[in-house]
Amino acid sequence: MRPKIAVRISGHNNNFGDVVGSAIARSLYGGPVIEIRGRCPPPVGTRTYLVAGSTIRKANRGAVIWGAGVLDFTDKNIERRLDVLCCRGKLTKHFLEGLGIGCPERTGDSVLIAPDVLGYPEKTREHRLGVIPHSNENADSYRSVFGDAAYVIDICSGVREVMSAVASCEYIASAALHGIVIADAMKIPAAWCCLREPRWPAKYDDYFSSVSTETWRPIRIGSCSTDSLVDAAVNRAKTVFVEDAKDALLKSCPWR
Repeated sequence: MRPKIAVRISGHNNNFGDVVGSAIARSLYGGPVIEIRGRCPPPVGTRTYLVAGSTIRKANRGAVIWGAGVLDFTDKNIERRLDVLCCRGKLTKHFLEGLGIGCPERTGDSVLIAPDVLGYPEKTREHRLGVIPHSNENADSYRSVFGDAAYVIDICSGVREVMSAVASCEYIASAALHGIVIADAMKIPAAWCCLREPRWPAKYDDYFSSVSTETWRPIRIGSCSTDSLVDAAVNRAKTVFVEDAKDALLKSCPWR
């Protein structure tokens, strides 16, 4: 039997961008996987993996980075003794290298391979536009803006539930980073939107750097129509290429 491993996740809720990392690890590893949250230390003798989310700031000594990224690019209080197989984007790569931490050249967010690893949801296209609030936002605020014109998806409803909900839409507009990532993985055109200015915009730029040469700014909800969001999703999709990032992740996978 394979030894137990730990996957560090960031939050204390069921945010898709956090818990999908442990789901991917369980599917690929084939042995026991436990979740550790925040800065909780792993059990003695257990290797820790950071698979998704902006979790590197909470990494313990010897942790393996595979698809995770940095949240605050001014915070240098980060463990230096890390095993970086693949980090989320070029901003994380350059930041870690500036701290003397070696990183491979290619980057990618591990959630890009979630549909392949966990099972690709059938695209039902029941809804024209799906809108995904950030996990810290009130979904009712989005519903009051869109009414019946958009399908509001709860990013904390569970891994399978989020993937199925995204697959039911022709287009996605998301305030949650991993709402954009999973849409990109499914080749569903996605735009970055927000109700208010995002607190950590650099993590979005970090991800975008791994799949596009373009930079994008969020579209403010309330100041645009659903057609504008769809147009933005279509225009962004023309610049997104996920295959290199997926290839980098698969070739660097710690459980091949």
